[in-house]
Amino acid sequence: MMNRIAAHYPGMARSPSPDEDSWTRITRLRRAKTRSSHASCWSHGEESEALWRLYSADDGCQGVGVALRSTLASLEASVAAHDLYVSPITYLRYHEAQPFTDEMDPLLHKRHGFAAERELRLLKFDLVHYGALVPKDASVPELPDHIYVDWVLRDVIDEIVISPYAGENYEELVRLAINAADPKLNDRVVLSVLSERRNPAISSACRLGHAEIELLNGRDPGVRGDHRHRLRAALGRGHERARIGRNMPVRQ
Repeated sequence: MMNRIAAHYPGMARSPSPDEDSWTRITRLRRAKTRSSHASCWSHGEESEALWRLYSADDGCQGVGVALRSTLASLEASVAAHDLYVSPITYLRYHEAQPFTDEMDPLLHKRHGFAAERELRLLKFDLVHYGALVPKDASVPELPDHIYVDWVLRDVIDEIVISPYAGENYEELVRLAINAADPKLNDRVVLSVLSERRNPAISSACRLGHAEIELLNGRDPGVRGDHRHRLRAALGRGHERARIGRNMPVRQ
């Protein structure tokens, strides 16, 4: 704009032509913010079987691992002294969304296709490092892959949840490791609510229910009536156990 005006006034100084278009600059600065950030990613809401499979692969076994359960209030209090942002991720359809207006927006948004993650992000942003990256062609060392903050596990975590895909041997290894690290956490180690081993009565009822349905549909006409009667009686006991199991108190 100033250069267009200067063309009509010979004595007026012209600004140098930019060597970087606005889109390239925005993209470069967005990447600079990513390079200047560290994040710890959590998921809020109910436990997700899909997230176990996507993000747990202990010892190369897909879906096997542990998850830490806490509350938003506990997380915020635990990192208050470390100057961390704590915010849920906003999911957008970028081709329909309005332009970002806050400098932290690129770090706290994701494409709508990731919405099932229900991500809550703990973010540490290094403003000094970012400032050094702002000039074009700046040569700045990378930050460490990880940073560490003082964080007392027993003050923050309500449960240490073992994956529904973990077998008994893995569960035993987890319990031994937790006991060695801090025996006060032993009673917080639990099986996933999706694990059949946590609710054996419900699993038993479901299996019996499936068998009963097959019998009533006539898929096994060779079964005598007295066998069918005993199966129905067992099915009734199974559903009673399932109701008791659902009412058992568990920590959330």
